[in-house]
Amino acid sequence: MTDHHKEERADVQAPDIIQKLVHDPDIFWRFAVAVYGKPQVKKACLEAQDRFGADVNLLLLYLWCDGEALTLSAETTAALHGTSNLWQTEILGPLREIRRGMKDSGGYREFLAQELEIEKRAQKALIACLSGAPSAASREAFTSGFINHADALGLPDEIRLPLREAAQQVARSGVS
Repeated sequence: MTDHHKEERADVQAPDIIQKLVHDPDIFWRFAVAVYGKPQVKKACLEAQDRFGADVNLLLLYLWCDGEALTLSAETTAALHGTSNLWQTEILGPLREIRRGMKDSGGYREFLAQELEIEKRAQKALIACLSGAPSAASREAFTSGFINHADALGLPDEIRLPLREAAQQVARSGVS
């Protein structure tokens, strides 16, 4: 692991945080909506999705986990990626293609609203993968899931930076 994969974070009680999130997945929805609404984030997310095959919900969940100083196990990470792949290839990807084809039609806005509800369900499926996640690491052992995932996707800094900065702003503002 290189130094840029470590972040300075305080100790956090992960089981309590995860239990709270599992019981109230809207915590993550509110975080995701707040981050997505920041300047340059929508553009960065869509570029990550379209050019690099990123699951925006997964990117945002990694940012949330980083904000809580959660280092995810290999098993949890594999479960997240499996769940993401299923939702992206079987459900959201095909819906996204249909919606994009409807852009100039009358039913576009209604379809978009339905797609957002399905995005929310996809987030709940990802959150369910966290239910068995281990405790947070000490600040010396914290590993950024977002950085690891962004590295694996090959995301350039012009995509990474707006996402990380927005997530930090939202975390500082206490959105939950």
